[in-house]
Amino acid sequence: MSVEIEIGLENASKVPLGMEELSLEETPRGLANPKVKRVLIGGGAVVLAAIAGLFAYYHNRETTDDAQVDGHITPMASKVYGRVAQVLVDDNEAVKAGQVLVKIDARDYQAALDQAKASLALAEGEARSAGEAVKAGQVLVKIDARDYQAALDQAKASLALAESEARSAGVDVPRTRENVTSGNSNADAQFLGAQADLARAQATYEQAQTADLAFAQANVDKSRANAELAKADLARYLPLMEKGEISKQQYDAAKANADATASALNADQERVAQARRSVEVTKAQLDAAKARVEQARAGVASARADVKQVSMKTADAQAKLAKVEQARAAVEAAELNLSYTEITAPVDGVATHKQVEQGQIVQAGQGLLVVVPLQNVWVTANFKETQLRDMKAGQRAEVKVDTYGKTFSGRVDSIAGATGSVLSLLPPENATGNYVKVVQRIPVKIVLDPISSAKAVLRPGMNVDATVITN
Repeated sequence: MSVEIEIGLENASKVPLGMEELSLEETPRGLANPKVKRVLIGGGAVVLAAIAGLFAYYHNRETTDDAQVDGHITPMASKVYGRVAQVLVDDNEAVKAGQVLVKIDARDYQAALDQAKASLALAEGEARSAGEAVKAGQVLVKIDARDYQAALDQAKASLALAESEARSAGVDVPRTRENVTSGNSNADAQFLGAQADLARAQATYEQAQTADLAFAQANVDKSRANAELAKADLARYLPLMEKGEISKQQYDAAKANADATASALNADQERVAQARRSVEVTKAQLDAAKARVEQARAGVASARADVKQVSMKTADAQAKLAKVEQARAAVEAAELNLSYTEITAPVDGVATHKQVEQGQIVQAGQGLLVVVPLQNVWVTANFKETQLRDMKAGQRAEVKVDTYGKTFSGRVDSIAGATGSVLSLLPPENATGNYVKVVQRIPVKIVLDPISSAKAVLRPGMNVDATVITN
């Protein structure tokens, strides 16, 4: 015990001396303390680095919370009137492109289609019949044309003969040749041939009436003069013979001459009668030629009527063909109306906002439901006009969706051509009343990078925060 106390006393006697020595040296305070200085310098460097980092991060970024998810919203409406037979989709159900959504009772439209097809068949039958009538008329005209061609050849031959016969009588027929050669239709050829026959008959009649009859009459006059002279000579020779002043032979010669001249006179008188009968015959031939001319003229009129009838039948056939096209168009319209009774989804998406039920009567243009393609959405961010100074299409963007709290990447697709207020239903009129300047917002379309449906499904109308990295 005593030993321990002694050692403790010795230690106690030594301690105050050490404390007294330490209390003689003072510790630096404030900035003079190297430790404090090092802490302050380190902290300032960290703060400056944080400020520089934040400035570098936010300096080239434009952010707005006035942004929503947008997409193609396709309203589905009926194009025809009718009763809803079936509704094949539920509200908010996924649908595929071409899938039938609603069926309208098609019986009325099927009946209209059947009626249109029947009208088309009737119109085609009428058009076919009209076409056959046109073909028959054309064949008839061709047959008549062959007849008229033969008549033309005959008329040309008759004309040549008439010309040769009429030259002696001074009849002018070249005009008829000109008419024949200038004929444009085969029907006119027969008429011209009849005219040529008439000209020939006229020439023959004039020749018989003038030249032949005059020649025969002249011969009669000559023969009568000779006969009277011979008769007078015979009368003078008879007393001379009785007196014996001339011989019997001379008297017989005078008597034979008187008989010969009397016979010649009778022959010439017969020829005059024959010439007169020939005139009557040629007159009958002339009348017959005139009748043939009138008949040929009637044939020309008939041929032209046939051609006109063919033209009328052709026009009627064309009208029937037009009716066929009209009926065919009616069939196509009926088929379209029938197809409209099945309303199909135009794209893949989700059918929502269903406003149709089975048995409901719908009108043309009435809205039934909406199809939203969720795989094709984008973001419309309404940035202030002061934020668009450095913004342009193609810049990177980030979109934070409130629903998921996640950020998705994308890019600026385009910037609207006007502010939202100008494109609104009632744009502002700043030229009237008091004017208060308000910062305008301009829609910016941001296209997102592909997002897996397992990760997130964006629906039009969702709120997002959009950020565009301008540099």
